[in-house]
Amino acid sequence: MNDAENLARQIFDNFHAGDIERIGDLVTEDFVDHGAPPWAPQGRRAYVQIMWWLKKNLQIRFEIHETVGNGDLFAARVTALCF
Repeated sequence: MNDAENLARQIFDNFHAGDIERIGDLVTEDFVDHGAPPWAPQGRRAYVQIMWWLKKNLQIRFEIHETVGNGDLFAARVTALCF
């Protein structure tokens, strides 16, 4: 597991545990969420706010199916499950 994959898995783990503020420590200030709608704000603060909203309002849980990492790049195929 490379560093990028390790960080991404920590984000999922913290999200599932409800420790959303910890996610902010794991991403850079200029973080880009490529899964967000194009109109959504970007950056660390916006990402943490979106994660809070997803956790509180949709009660999402992510199921990881596949991951690939190379250097500082990481991608995951996940399903978002709402409860």
